[in-house]
Amino acid sequence: MSLGAKISNTGLSLSWEQTAIAFQRERAAEGMILGAAIAESLAIPRNGVSKWTALRVFGRSPLGFQYVPGLAIPGENTHALLMTMQAIFQSRADHRIFGKSLKKRIGLYRTARVLGHAKDRLTNSGLLGGATKPDYGGVISNPLIRAAAVSLLVQGAAHARSWLEQSNQCTANVELSAGPAMLIAQSMQIAQLYEADQLNGPMILQCLIDSSDYPALKSQLELLAGYVAKRYSVAKVAKRLGYSNGVPRKLDAIALLSVYAWVRHLNRFRLAVERASLLGGECASVAAIAGALSGASLGKKSIPPEWRKALRLYPYNREWIQNVILRVKDWPHGVEDIQAAHSEPSYPIGQLTRNVGIGCFQLVHTMIRIPTMVLPKKRIRKPKS
Repeated sequence: MSLGAKISNTGLSLSWEQTAIAFQRERAAEGMILGAAIAESLAIPRNGVSKWTALRVFGRSPLGFQYVPGLAIPGENTHALLMTMQAIFQSRADHRIFGKSLKKRIGLYRTARVLGHAKDRLTNSGLLGGATKPDYGGVISNPLIRAAAVSLLVQGAAHARSWLEQSNQCTANVELSAGPAMLIAQSMQIAQLYEADQLNGPMILQCLIDSSDYPALKSQLELLAGYVAKRYSVAKVAKRLGYSNGVPRKLDAIALLSVYAWVRHLNRFRLAVERASLLGGECASVAAIAGALSGASLGKKSIPPEWRKALRLYPYNREWIQNVILRVKDWPHGVEDIQAAHSEPSYPIGQLTRNVGIGCFQLVHTMIRIPTMVLPKKRIRKPKS
């Protein structure tokens, strides 16, 4: 158990001054990366379409890797996670340098993803059916998955909020993203500092409620605490929150459903990511964050071996990932100690090649979905007043 992390009768003790010991950092870093990548790979074919359309085209659980049949090919959430870790390693313990490095990496990624950038611009304008204006407009996903990486690496930091703000400024409205990003950061702290068998859903949610400085978010977390006590499914909670046919591109919705999928299936990685993947809408983001939290809490052993074997993180190989994990494990983990860590090489040409290939797969999946436009839509009952 980590220093300063004690479980009381009323819940968890959580503060930014707590630090995890080496084996916890290794478990959490490895689980976070693999969990996010595998979960996003499962959800990415369904991302951006309604829940019912996804069920027609891709079926129900048990889920398999369908974006590239038989292979786990993650999307932008996973690469945002890896970019964030690299930018922190390059920061020399200065959050301003971190912000500049991350912004540069995102800019390069945007340049290498022309097709996806055009699609995002059309979606944000409403021409492709975007029902609500998104809280974020970056082509490298939302800032919530980056908050998970910041939280895991920058421990013992009295000014951790500054690191999150630097991340948020890259692709999101800082005012709207502050609360959801902090929620994911605090959730990752719990996932890293405590063993899964020491936790339960109501305990985690109560800790998050007590730690939140955002009244609107706190009231939503109180609702989730009631739902988890009643053992509501992830789909039922999404419906109660008003997202019965897909998760909108709103950071608070993504954050709340990610946390709920994690705490509802606290000891079952497979169930947490499958239930998140079936939500439709921005389900890839929800699944990736839920997978990161679940993987960090349970470790690599919780992820089915057949899923791990199918994972491809090109242009990064398994040795690269293992070296990143060792960087996290080996340094003592205070902010000043980031100066002792160096980053692994970035492979811009390989990243460009990967993005071109992903653009082709996106085109294929867009064509797969076209026939669903002529199918009758599921009628959604309006709630009684």
